[in-house]
Amino acid sequence: KRVFIVVFTFIKTVLGVVFAFTRTPIYEIDSTYRIGFIGDKLIEKPNVLEQKLRLIFNVDNPDKKIEKNNPKITEIKIVKGVENFLKIKIQGLSNKELLDKNKEVLDFINNDYKYKYEEFFINTKNKIKDLQYNLNYAEKVEKRKIEKEIEKIEKELTLKIENKINFLKKVKLNTISNKIKFYEKKLKEYEKNIIKINKNKTANKTEGILVATQLQTIQTLVMSVKDKLEDLKQLKQNILILQIEELKFEKNNLINEDLKKLQVNLDIELPKKIYDLNQKLLKEKRKLKTNYFKKTYAEGEILKHKNPIKPKKKLIVVVSFVTG
Repeated sequence: KRVFIVVFTFIKTVLGVVFAFTRTPIYEIDSTYRIGFIGDKLIEKPNVLEQKLRLIFNVDNPDKKIEKNNPKITEIKIVKGVENFLKIKIQGLSNKELLDKNKEVLDFINNDYKYKYEEFFINTKNKIKDLQYNLNYAEKVEKRKIEKEIEKIEKELTLKIENKINFLKKVKLNTISNKIKFYEKKLKEYEKNIIKINKNKTANKTEGILVATQLQTIQTLVMSVKDKLEDLKQLKQNILILQIEELKFEKNNLINEDLKKLQVNLDIELPKKIYDLNQKLLKEKRKLKTNYFKKTYAEGEILKHKNPIKPKKKLIVVVSFVTG
């Protein structure tokens, strides 16, 4: 009986060894994909991408066999707690085949969603083009238009003030000067008459009364003329010192509501607009140069098994020996 047990155990162990070493070795790799993104948006919802890959690569087909140059994807699932990652397991007859299959899956994803990246590039470049146009327009055309409008208003205001000054100088001052000359002439005449009357004074009482009356009348006229002269000279000084000087000051410091608005636009609003356009332009340009977008890629190292995962030779031999 002991001999039978030993022989039976030996035969079963040998069969286990033969089975273990004649089975086709199966290799496996584990890979984690980070789903591609543009800005803060993934190129596809993780669950949609998972289902698409399962369908395209026939993952859920239980009849699919592992053959030479035709590895099998055995698992595709979203990484728990990290929705923008997919975990993929592939089994095949060699690590090289598995790596090729892994690349095939990645290439499929990136080619299938290539249009999204192309749309992103086209839209971003168009935005950059529009922003560059608006920036150039603001810096060269809009600024010059405001400056011309300011020049126009300043010219109109300056001309208006100069006309006022010319009117005061050529019309009002001339009129006042002529009146002053007229009253000065009258004053001299009255003064001459007073001197003349004083020379022709007589002792005759009746004539004396007439002379006194004449003198009083002329003196009243003299006082009136002097008052008028004083008023005219004061008015002349007022025009020369106050009105004309005020107009000259106004000419040098033009103030106008439209002019104020234009100046605010030129000094504050337009520079702010140019600054904002520059910031937007830089932001769009950075999108094309930084990690703003990325295609789907394998995150970290692809886990390769140096030895086949199937068949488990040691386990088969041990089980054969024990059961024998």
